[in-house]
Amino acid sequence: MDLPSDAIVVRELESSPSVKLKSQTLREQNGSASSPANSTRSLFVGKAHPSPPPIHTNYSVPNLSSLSPGYMSQVSRSMERLTLQPGRKDSGNLAHLTGHITSVPQILLKNKKSLDEESKVLSVDWCFDSKHLVTSLQSGHLCIWDTMAKERVQIIQTPCTWVFAVSYSPSQNFVAAGGLDSKCDLYKLPRGKQTTIESLHVAQHQSYVLDCSFTTSDHQILTASSDSTCALWDVESAQMIREFKGHSSDVRSLDFQKSTGYCFLSGSADKQLGLWDMRTGNCVQSFLTHTDEVNQVRFFPNGEALASVSDDMTCRLFDLRMDVEIAIYKRNSVLFPACSLDFSLNGRLLFVGYSDHSFHVWDTLKSAHCGSMYSHENKVNCLKLSPDGSCLATGSWDQTVKLWS
Repeated sequence: MDLPSDAIVVRELESSPSVKLKSQTLREQNGSASSPANSTRSLFVGKAHPSPPPIHTNYSVPNLSSLSPGYMSQVSRSMERLTLQPGRKDSGNLAHLTGHITSVPQILLKNKKSLDEESKVLSVDWCFDSKHLVTSLQSGHLCIWDTMAKERVQIIQTPCTWVFAVSYSPSQNFVAAGGLDSKCDLYKLPRGKQTTIESLHVAQHQSYVLDCSFTTSDHQILTASSDSTCALWDVESAQMIREFKGHSSDVRSLDFQKSTGYCFLSGSADKQLGLWDMRTGNCVQSFLTHTDEVNQVRFFPNGEALASVSDDMTCRLFDLRMDVEIAIYKRNSVLFPACSLDFSLNGRLLFVGYSDHSFHVWDTLKSAHCGSMYSHENKVNCLKLSPDGSCLATGSWDQTVKLWS
């Protein structure tokens, strides 16, 4: 078969647990796993048994950047197409494939500090130094904390109340915030003896800004809104570069994929997750397995999987390479919505905050519960692990941020 010159050769994924899961599922659907008739290989099917010497295939996929918009719209899995197939049954049991791996022991995190705020904590983000933390509040304030000294070093008054989103820029010289006024503004942090805080209006949506994130530099920022869209903005000109449409309800969360630099995730109240290519504006992958509104999404640390939490009281893990849900994290004793989540640095642990004032720790490979922490007096609306992995910050509607080690 003649391959296009710009083709990307897909690497073999024989050793991936998710690949073994897909192989097993297909063999079960086809009947006998050892039949020569069933030994035809596809992109994600493992070795047939009894197996001949390994076959090194030359399967390839076209480079997304080289495809025309018409072709992309034809092959991309859009939100609308997935809505027509809500009964897709390709989920699997990751825990079944990792039975030989030692389980994570029970974890008890220590609450080492508590930061008292003046109103509900809606969002948090860490500075790259893992020392400073910014919080956004219902009152309309942004507070920058020195977590080592347990000291509030800066208070920024924004033009609106209910600041739903806050994000540090890659250079750590700015923070972006968006909220009830449907805008996203940038604030330059003072340095040295400077006390004046400069602000810059960057983005304007038709409804509330619910999340925001810088890309690879201080010059571009992504926003998610309750007008059902996400958008990419140029900071200096305050102009929209591209709009991302496809959701049918509030886009509550987004997460930028740093490993590629051109993809991001969205999670919406329409129960769907979307993976977007910023170069084309298309939704190239989407998932619809939650049964209620999606509250937050996060990329796995290596960028090849994602997790989401929902009002359906579950957290779910999806493998992007296989386009499949591979794990569900839930407990019968948890009867409240899952609000927030984050991964440990290596991805083995998953931290999930709930509306019952608690947050829980999950073993991602075993789908096993390995810890519960009850310290807040209201729902754990946001949580974030520090860049060095040494501290977990949990923000709550009880007007506190707690730091855990």
